[in-house]
Amino acid sequence: MISSATAPATRPTGSAFDLTGRERDVQRLLSEGLTNPQIAARLGVSVTTVAGHVRSVFSKLGVRTRAAATRVALEQDRG
Repeated sequence: MISSATAPATRPTGSAFDLTGRERDVQRLLSEGLTNPQIAARLGVSVTTVAGHVRSVFSKLGVRTRAAATRVALEQDRG
């Protein structure tokens, strides 16, 4: 049995992948390995705002981790 903590997230389709411009910025920076405070400094926003964008990106991409969001970004670039 797979626990909910390790079970893969269901991948949404269609418009769920439609990130806002700011969400794309955040996804790109988190894919570069930046922390939330580093992303906030780069974008000139608060860490709380970045955390909200990260949650939104994860939700729209159907992922639960930064690594998974990076994987999706790489797949989108290829495809």
